Amino acid sequence: MESTEDKTRIRVDRAEWKSYRLTCTSLSSPVVLTGFLTRVGEGRVFDLTPGRPLDPVTLFIPAHVAVRVQVLGDTLTVTGLDDDWFLHESGQGRLTRLRPSLDSRKNVVLTADTAALRAWLAA
Repeated sequence: MESTEDKTRIRVDRAEWKSYRLTCTSLSSPVVLTGFLTRVGEGRVFDLTPGRPLDPVTLFIPAHVAVRVQVLGDTLTVTGLDDDWFLHESGQGRLTRLRPSLDSRKNVVLTADTAALRAWLAA
């Protein structure tokens, strides 16, 4: 699949343990991710982490990224979370069950329990 906006290409292959290997290429070097597809409510969500094997780095914690996956006919749409929305909702105190934290670059980290996160994703 290829993005029409920035020409990023994503190749999806089946991998071990019911996972997928996603290889993303653009103008920079390829990025490899491991993904697990799950149903949340009526939708589908890809849980993505850095590809394996990882180089062991001191204090490295692989983060998870959730993206919504929709299939309509022969069209696949992948949508990431909206950082601006998170900034606004966090500032309004509306995401207390998700316990969001923001770093100096406004990256969002959620530390919610599984039930709260799945309920939020389903909504």
